[in-house]
Amino acid sequence: MTRLIKAEFRRAFARGITKGVLLLALLFAGFTIFAMHQQVSNMPTQAEVQQTFRFAHDDWAKNHQRYEKDCLASTPESERNNAPTDFCDFPEPKLSDFVGQNGTLGGVLKQGTSGLLMVAALAALVLGASLVCAEFTSGSMMTWLTFEPQRIPVYASKVLVATLMGLLPVLVLVAIAGPGFWLAGSSGELEFAAGEQSTYLATLGRLFGVGMFCSLIGTALGFVLRHTTAVLGFAAVWLIAVELIGGNSIADARRWTIGAALSAFVDHGKEWETYPPCYSGGADCRPVIHWLGFWPATSYLLVVAVVGFLIGLATFRRRDVG
Repeated sequence: MTRLIKAEFRRAFARGITKGVLLLALLFAGFTIFAMHQQVSNMPTQAEVQQTFRFAHDDWAKNHQRYEKDCLASTPESERNNAPTDFCDFPEPKLSDFVGQNGTLGGVLKQGTSGLLMVAALAALVLGASLVCAEFTSGSMMTWLTFEPQRIPVYASKVLVATLMGLLPVLVLVAIAGPGFWLAGSSGELEFAAGEQSTYLATLGRLFGVGMFCSLIGTALGFVLRHTTAVLGFAAVWLIAVELIGGNSIADARRWTIGAALSAFVDHGKEWETYPPCYSGGADCRPVIHWLGFWPATSYLLVVAVVGFLIGLATFRRRDVG
């Protein structure tokens, strides 16, 4: 088993796709650092935020009663009867409404890590799938089985190495974009709120788990589909049909999507909103808050990883390699 793993590592590092994926990760990290610097430089200063807040608060103090009366007068009675009682209320503005989470360094960095999550997942998936599919398309898988006729050790070594190789693009992203985001965010007037610094570092650390998971899934799909193009096509169809259309169209389906689970894993929990139909049968127009915790998301990803590993193993053991 040890000789198989060493040979797999040598082959993986020698392949051009490995170097290409790492180069693309490096370029993306540099691009996102530049984009974050531009975003921070265009954000309003604290003085500008205070001025906008004072203007909005003065307008509310003078006119909110008139605004509420105009709202009630312009809303048909049938809609008012089915609407919430505070439908036309104009709440007093708060400074946090104008600053929000993006007013802190941690809030801006969280946006950056969301972009890193998508790139890390895609890079690891492509890397894991290509390392396996290349052997099927070139016919070298038959040579491996001549060298080691037992398929389980061959499968285990390839999955292990491909999964660990999924850490490489994440390492590049974290090593470059992690401190780069920090410096770009600090170039403005932004500062960490309480606890945000440790949260940011923990988020970067959990990206390595995303790399391992997606690389393992890519490897398993490679053993099933045997072509990198087929794996990417399957991933695209899954993303559109399940993650986007199904997750946004079917009630409570989003919490069972892999994308939501990955986000909840990286951010240590994920919150999102859905909106019920308004003005129908007394329905409340307030958004419905959904929450997916870290441990349920982690457990779900572990189950998906185990199922994918077993499907790939069963396929490899039963199908002819030639």
